[in-house]
Amino acid sequence: MSRILADVRTGIVFGVVLAAGALLSACGGGGGGGGGGDAYSISTNSVTFTANQGGPTPAAKIVTVSVNAGTVFIDLTQSGTGFTAAFQITGATTGEVRVTPDAPTNAGTFTGTITVRGCSTINCVGPDVAGSPKTISVTYTVSPPPTVTPSPTTISFLVGSGTTPGPRNLAISSSAGTAPWTSQVTYTSGTPGWLSLTPSAGTLPTTVALNATSMLVGTYKASITLTVGTGSATVLVSLAVNALGANFVAPYVATTNVAGDAIIRGYGFSGLTGPQVLFDATPATAVTAVSDTEIRATYPALAAGTYPIAVKDGTQTLASRAQLVVVDPPVFPAVAIVRPSPMSFATSLIYDAERKAAYLIDSDNDRVERYRYNGVSWDATSLPGPGGIISGNRRLALAPDGTEILKTNFNSISRINPATLALISEVDAVPFLGLGGASLGLIASANDGGAIGGASSPNSGISLYRYDMLTHEFAALSTQFDMVNRLMVGSGDGSRLILPSFEYLLPSSAKPVFTFNASDGTLAASSLNAINIGQASQSRVASRAILTTAAFTGSQATTVYDSSFAVLGTLPATLTSVVISPDGATAYAFFSGAPGTVRKFDLNSPNGGGFTEIGSGTSVPDSPGTNYVEMAISPDGGSLFLAGNQKVIVMPAP
Repeated sequence: MSRILADVRTGIVFGVVLAAGALLSACGGGGGGGGGGDAYSISTNSVTFTANQGGPTPAAKIVTVSVNAGTVFIDLTQSGTGFTAAFQITGATTGEVRVTPDAPTNAGTFTGTITVRGCSTINCVGPDVAGSPKTISVTYTVSPPPTVTPSPTTISFLVGSGTTPGPRNLAISSSAGTAPWTSQVTYTSGTPGWLSLTPSAGTLPTTVALNATSMLVGTYKASITLTVGTGSATVLVSLAVNALGANFVAPYVATTNVAGDAIIRGYGFSGLTGPQVLFDATPATAVTAVSDTEIRATYPALAAGTYPIAVKDGTQTLASRAQLVVVDPPVFPAVAIVRPSPMSFATSLIYDAERKAAYLIDSDNDRVERYRYNGVSWDATSLPGPGGIISGNRRLALAPDGTEILKTNFNSISRINPATLALISEVDAVPFLGLGGASLGLIASANDGGAIGGASSPNSGISLYRYDMLTHEFAALSTQFDMVNRLMVGSGDGSRLILPSFEYLLPSSAKPVFTFNASDGTLAASSLNAINIGQASQSRVASRAILTTAAFTGSQATTVYDSSFAVLGTLPATLTSVVISPDGATAYAFFSGAPGTVRKFDLNSPNGGGFTEIGSGTSVPDSPGTNYVEMAISPDGGSLFLAGNQKVIVMPAP
């Protein structure tokens, strides 16, 4: 408390007794100003401040106190937060209340009251003077910073050596409406100076062009901070400059004596005049150059063997690491293989046609299990997990050239040799995602050599990433929060990934099924909204897709879609698992029982909202287990694989 003693008869200030000033919480107030018979007056009974969160602190405001008659002691108290009041003598009969707002750290409206009491005695033990007390109401409004909304929030440039990437558009808007904005580029990896914005500042809303310059082979990363007032947003940008050549062919496994189509991915194809493709010494029967990174070719019927791929024209042949592996279609007898840890769920079942091997993850102990056919029986091998926190969303992905298996862990990716099941290396994701609980989840391979995966990363905000299988570098693909809980299922040729949400929400909260186009690296929302998708399957060229919602509940539904997600029909609601044939013409559904049945449906034959069943069902050799069962199919469409918590089932497709 502060006090001033003044006597208007002499104009002499007798003294100031005590000094205090407490910062309290407030909720408004009012008060009176001077009056004709009042012993003292104040210049105003209300004070207001405005600021933007994180912006400059407003200047203090002064309320003048004047003694009108007699001797007055001033006693000052306050209630409220967000400001501080202090009193000081300024003259023989005057003083001032200085109201100082706090720094605008938090948004909101803060109110309070300052009580200016006029006392007749120095210790305020006697009666108040006329007109006492008087109050000053304080209102302090701190507005949240304006939001800045960039679209997209992540941008990746992928080019071949010597090529200048084309510009990418970045749309920017703000809750402030028409407002000035600025930008700042921070380079986080690689040589700086390769990224620019045109324009780099101006007035929102606007669309700017992001330009990347030609660089040496390597990976470059930067972040763009967009600022409007005290609000800001960050756009993550990466530039991958790749050596010229053919890197991948998808599908990389073909069937003997069956002609087929292949997608060749690499860099530098646009520099070829009349491109040619050879499968070893055998020329492709048709070649279509799609872009600098993609060629589509048709190969004739080939004998079993490995066929190095050459991409060339009349004057040059590009370097190539791609090769087509042609295998005889497997003929597996129906068999039930007992798993080493019964009652542990089997997840992420995949089939490796080159090695005639099936792989899965044991959900309880994070072990990778491999079941490989030796020509007579199935050999079982396992690879223990790396330890640490075990997440139920860990998954496997086979590289598009079959050279390695990727396994997501809590904060790393394991690179596994599929031939030996030995660990090649661990790729740490923490430098990319940051600390603070970063966690990797589901993953799938695209035909360009990128694996698309989900991440929970509170520190960086990255929800979806691309991992490059050749450079072992990560790049942000999305910071959209709801991209974390997504299934990721690729087509057989790796040209399209579908990403339905597996979150369980009300039907009104259904979210768009996203697709990733491997040809141009774009992520887009489809016209289909869905939620709680428990399993999904795509055909070889993404012409058909199957989604099962609300798995193992009374409302489970399995729907078949075309490439545009138009509904073609539904499958029986009681199925346990389902897979689509590579050509998209057939669905194989497993129905649990003792031991269970696989039923076959003709997807080219709609029937009353469903599909015509082919045959009457085929019994499986034994029950794979209870509840959750995963299902896979060989690339030639001739063999089925089922994995449950007790057994792995291998059987010819009916």
